[in-house]
Amino acid sequence: MFIPLGPVVSGGLAVVLYHRRTRKAVIAPSIGAKLGALSGATGFAIVAILNFLEVLMFNMGPEIRAKMLEAFEQAATRANAPEVLQMVKSQEDLALVAMVLGTLCGAVVLSTLGGTLGASLLRIKRSK
Repeated sequence: MFIPLGPVVSGGLAVVLYHRRTRKAVIAPSIGAKLGALSGATGFAIVAILNFLEVLMFNMGPEIRAKMLEAFEQAATRANAPEVLQMVKSQEDLALVAMVLGTLCGAVVLSTLGGTLGASLLRIKRSK
């Protein structure tokens, strides 16, 4: 199973930087989760804007759409779900929106996890 470590590390880094800036003695894991979620949403927004500008500047829309459809076809073939493939081909824009929202949710959830872990590790380090 592949877990992208970028969002997890960014959530933990957000907590560490916040701790260094405020010099709070203890950062609760709930605050770490909020910092992590904010860093995940911010990171996603930055990457989405840069990708949008890349597509716009280099006119890569059709190429990206073809790659996205190819990825969906492979996933539908592996899952043995031809009806999903038919729906994706008929509603390509809906599939794109679902893919973007899934990526956003994944980035926020993983960076929230990283923020929680970062706050917990700082708490353990302080107690020693």
